[in-house]
Amino acid sequence: MNREQLEHVVRAAATVAGVDDVVVLGAQAVLATIDDWHLPHEVTRSIEADIAIDHEIAPVSLGVDRADLALLIEGALGEGSQFHATHGYYAEGVELEVAVLADGWRERLVPLICETGSGPKVGWCLSVVDVWVAKAAAARTKDYEFCQALAANGFVERPEIEALAASVRAPHRAAVDRVIARSFG
Repeated sequence: MNREQLEHVVRAAATVAGVDDVVVLGAQAVLATIDDWHLPHEVTRSIEADIAIDHEIAPVSLGVDRADLALLIEGALGEGSQFHATHGYYAEGVELEVAVLADGWRERLVPLICETGSGPKVGWCLSVVDVWVAKAAAARTKDYEFCQALAANGFVERPEIEALAASVRAPHRAAVDRVIARSFG
């Protein structure tokens, strides 16, 4: 996925959910900070963007919860949807709780402003270091490759990653520490 595709997903997800602001979790969030042509394949190979609704960022109507909005996004824009078939990429509607996030992550969000005919939609993207920590905590092979590629290409620095990792709780902390050791040697 590239930045233009991410902007499309953000606009579509915000429209489907009836909000102006969404949160972008996962690998594609780095596209708000780093030009996609600078990024290694391990970072941009995913064709899906994890989209969540955060009531602290995007107030929604009373009685509507994040789980319902995640399902709405997933149904309209998710894998196997008409959106996916048409564009070749998709949104995965998720809840914030699926991600392991370091303390203070909201203060480090990076806005991806996406203009529409009815006004801007904003994808509040995790910072590169927050994505790195969340991916390290997930501890899958593709996440390790993602983290290692960012570290090897100088997009993250060990001291900042270690500082954020200190706020990650067990059992995820051990996974993050292993990925730090493997990525920065």
